[in-house]
Amino acid sequence: RGDVIPRGFLSAVNVPNAASIDPAGSGRLELANWITSPDNPLTARVMVNRIWHHLFGQGIVPTVDNFGVIGKPPTHPELLDMLTLRFIDDGWSVKRMVRAIVLSRSYQLSSHPDGDNLKVDPDNRLLWRARPRRLEAEAIRDAILTVSGQLDLQRPVGSSVTALGDQLVRNIALEKIQPPSCYRSVYLPIVRDYVPEVFDLFDFPSPSLVSGQRAVTNVPTQALYLRNSAFVAEQAQLAARRLLAATEATDDSSRIALATRWALAREPSDPERDAALQLVNQIVQAAEGTDSEKVDPAVTAESAWSAWFITLFTTAEFRYLVDIEE
Repeated sequence: RGDVIPRGFLSAVNVPNAASIDPAGSGRLELANWITSPDNPLTARVMVNRIWHHLFGQGIVPTVDNFGVIGKPPTHPELLDMLTLRFIDDGWSVKRMVRAIVLSRSYQLSSHPDGDNLKVDPDNRLLWRARPRRLEAEAIRDAILTVSGQLDLQRPVGSSVTALGDQLVRNIALEKIQPPSCYRSVYLPIVRDYVPEVFDLFDFPSPSLVSGQRAVTNVPTQALYLRNSAFVAEQAQLAARRLLAATEATDDSSRIALATRWALAREPSDPERDAALQLVNQIVQAAEGTDSEKVDPAVTAESAWSAWFITLFTTAEFRYLVDIEE
């Protein structure tokens, strides 16, 4: 063994004006102050780039986890520098940075393609249109709960996992690890190898890794989940019940319009309206044709509109941020 090494600052790299470390302290405060110092813009650049990545679907530096020599260069270096300085001047406020970006012209652009621009910049590196992108797993679940009217915006008290105590997860029933919840997805307990099914199917990153950029897949199991899962079926039924109780929708045509606004934030087109009416009427007529004496009209109507909500949930438009041609 050699001599005991006293606490000190980084020595593997040259750090001008390195802070002196109090031998009685841990050195963490000095390290944190150096990491967030205005003289060290890398931290702010990385943070700004991640905010941009989450809002636009791709960072100014595309490799959000790698700003090194093997990472990709920024597409707009001056923009990244300007936002970094603004971020530092605003006291490292994420909310102010988000506000500044979403109020910009670039963020508010349509996603509609332009033939001439596609020829010049097919990858949209120059930000001439919005980038169509799929919602994250959490946003898809929250959107379904919002349509059904079940989303609880309150913050839960404690965690269901903490209440289970210190024991092996494999000895605990899944219902206790993931109890039914209508809270926002950000509050759901995430246990390694036991993530909720909707998260697993829609590319939730591994809890064992630090991932600044998620994979985005489009596979049949995602559509099958939205079509057949018990969670989606229950929320579609609750959405139908909510729709039938809505005083602003008094007939089938207005119900179709209201359901489409809830799910897709727009009015339905004439073909969509006709298809929805055909689906609803077909289910009602099929139920009445079995045994009219035992048919409950309220239950039949709820089933018919549930089918329409499941149809809305399975559309690509529900899962993707994209403009639809009028």
